[in-house]
Amino acid sequence: MTKPALFIASSVEGLHVADAINENLDHDVHCTVWRTGTFKLSSQTIDDLVKKSSTVDFAVFVFTPDDLTTIREKQHATARDNVIFELGLFIGAIGKERCYVVKPRDVEMHLPSDLLGMNTADYVADRPDGDISSALNVACKQIKDRIKEKGAIDRSPFSKQIGPARHVANPPDYKLQDNDLRFLAVCVRSTISDVVGIPFHQIANQMQSPDPVLAMSAIKLSKLGYIEKTNALDDQGWEYFAFSATEDGTDAFLKHEDRIIELSAPALRPGKRKMPTQPTGFDDMDDDIPF
Repeated sequence: MTKPALFIASSVEGLHVADAINENLDHDVHCTVWRTGTFKLSSQTIDDLVKKSSTVDFAVFVFTPDDLTTIREKQHATARDNVIFELGLFIGAIGKERCYVVKPRDVEMHLPSDLLGMNTADYVADRPDGDISSALNVACKQIKDRIKEKGAIDRSPFSKQIGPARHVANPPDYKLQDNDLRFLAVCVRSTISDVVGIPFHQIANQMQSPDPVLAMSAIKLSKLGYIEKTNALDDQGWEYFAFSATEDGTDAFLKHEDRIIELSAPALRPGKRKMPTQPTGFDDMDDDIPF
């Protein structure tokens, strides 16, 4: 199993903390500290950071009180502005749940208002023996637990005609309704049985739902990153849209397994009607007919 990739950002003054995090996490992830393997000769820093943010699965940002910033006529210890910028960049690329802030405990630091309420991993910066690697054990354990929970981002293609899966960094919080789950179930089945996905009209035929409801499900699932739409050609050379489930969509499908099984029961399928039962008292009617 391939280990996830982790980017570690810090200021120059916080490099010793970044190196200690690297040491603690090296067994579980492929770590890249910002000073090595990130910035190329003659390239621009922002371009290299954007490229790096699209190739890693997680990122850690070391906030150390490197600067004094005057805010409303008062001085506050703050993290280096480029580290804060990089945090925002990576949140936009891989999602807030994959970015973690490490900062010294019991050190008053001013954080941007947008980051207030964000849980951080703390460590004791003034440990008497100076063993910063040991001081970061708990913080790194918290990070490892989150990495195991989230797993690596699946960027592998599903087929020759479908490109890399689109990772949704910060998906909207939409609630999946029954029609959405049925739509997703059809796409999951298509992912394992069809080469390029399933056409929309086949989904409509299977679900027998009104077009606006189907369109709503398609848009919602697409925005959540649970399905993807690709261009395909039929036997006559006509172009059509093919829908298939992504890796995140398959995970959502399994998460709602019980409800999907209920929806798949014969009595609940659209177009399936129970045979009418015979009224009581008519069992022996033929014997009473006088002709």
